Amino acid sequence: MIKSSRTRLPVFPLPGVVLLPNSMLPLHIFEYRYREMLADILASTREFIVVNSECDASQSQVGCIAKVIQAQRRPDGRSDIITVGSDRVRINSYFHGKSYLSANFSTLHDAPVHFTQVVSVTALKAAMNQLISLVRRVYKKDLQCTFSEDEDAESLSFIAAGMLDFDADELQQLLATEKTFERIDLILPKIHLHNKELAAMAAIEAAFGAG
Repeated sequence: MIKSSRTRLPVFPLPGVVLLPNSMLPLHIFEYRYREMLADILASTREFIVVNSECDASQSQVGCIAKVIQAQRRPDGRSDIITVGSDRVRINSYFHGKSYLSANFSTLHDAPVHFTQVVSVTALKAAMNQLISLVRRVYKKDLQCTFSEDEDAESLSFIAAGMLDFDADELQQLLATEKTFERIDLILPKIHLHNKELAAMAAIEAAFGAG
């Protein structure tokens, strides 16, 4: 695991919410402490850390930086924002200087995939391409997910995770996993099962249409 230290950022604990890198997260800001937090981050980096406040204690120190890409303030002081996940982080220490939490942290990045593990990356790309093709076939619409053939393996694994229906505990495990190939091993069974279900739907639709 490659780690690099960064400066302090506000922390937004959310029960049962896990933000992944490159995933979108819309939020409604209404509590006064988080109104203060939002005002502060919009005046600076536009970033804060999202942590799942309900996750297992062994994984509770791993979260994800959220970047505010859109913010709309309501007349009553509440706000609607859209964020996108960027770096994974491990919380080093918390601070209570304001009405909201902040933390010092280290960013987390997987080590490069060893050549012996490339087969896992290739299998994931193939499964993702099959999923996109099946979604287009079954639902007659494009899946809003694209990736390039040279996408780095770590980013690819999180793009794949964002395409699937994982619960919060599973997402937290994916976020906290420290090796790309181990994360892919957790994702592949889910994507293969989903593809099998979609293929069955496509076959039924084809048979029905042929009749």
